[in-house]
Amino acid sequence: MIVNPQFFNYRLIISSLVIALIAISGFAFVNYSNQQQVQTFIEQENKLVENELSEMLRRYNILEIENGTIKSQMEESKRRLQSILDSVKSLEPNAALISRYKAQLIKLKLENASILALMRNLETKNDSLMETNQLVETSLAHTKTQLKQTSTTAKVLKTKNNSLAKRNGTLENKLEEAKRITIVNMDAKGVKRVTKNRIVSTNRASRIKNVHVSFTMVANKFTDRGDKNIYIQVLDPQYNIVSNQAEVKFNEKSLIYSRKEVVNYRNDNLDVSAFIDIDEDKDLVKGTYFISVFHDVELIGSTSIELN
Repeated sequence: MIVNPQFFNYRLIISSLVIALIAISGFAFVNYSNQQQVQTFIEQENKLVENELSEMLRRYNILEIENGTIKSQMEESKRRLQSILDSVKSLEPNAALISRYKAQLIKLKLENASILALMRNLETKNDSLMETNQLVETSLAHTKTQLKQTSTTAKVLKTKNNSLAKRNGTLENKLEEAKRITIVNMDAKGVKRVTKNRIVSTNRASRIKNVHVSFTMVANKFTDRGDKNIYIQVLDPQYNIVSNQAEVKFNEKSLIYSRKEVVNYRNDNLDVSAFIDIDEDKDLVKGTYFISVFHDVELIGSTSIELN
């Protein structure tokens, strides 16, 4: 909003108006011999009042006021200005009217001064608010920058965390793999007992009374020491369990096994030997037999034998 500096020179204007009023009052009591000169003077004063009222209205019209209260006051002042201006233009001028018009004009100028003072005060406050808003915007921009940097850092950290999680998962898998029990030298064969202390191996299915399974559990310092449940499973050529002893369950997994061995593992190589009994009323058939070894339900070794 732009305010003409002439609006603020009210003391000079008011002083001029007072002097003019005194001049007009004095003029009313002076007896001029030439009435034509008197009428010319009154018309000139009337024109000056009209011009000043018109100028005030023009300046009011170019002001941009957003404050509702001040705008209302300004509109009321404009209404009175217009009313006086209409009278000045329509009525025949005389000394008394000129005096009244100028008195009203003085009052309007004082109101105008009050309105402009309020506007200047609002401008000062608005400038202060604008400055505060600028500071807030600057602070907000700085905060947004920090948040963006924080977000970027968070994304980087998230990526690193995901990478570390994958790496940890890989390490855990490797650790679990490192702890895994392994066996070597696995061997399986059909046997029959010749004497109490003597057994011999055979590939004749009809003569076999046991299946002998042997293997070595490899030393592993990462494996927990203690008793380990070892399950041996023997399947015939039709994949039926031989010597069905029992079923064991681990969570959602289950295993039907032919024999269970509990061994005391001390992180050293450990030889394991087991005999799977064949049911007396059941003869083995010819074909390939599949022997598997499990630690719990985890397969750790397998082999096969061919029986005639």
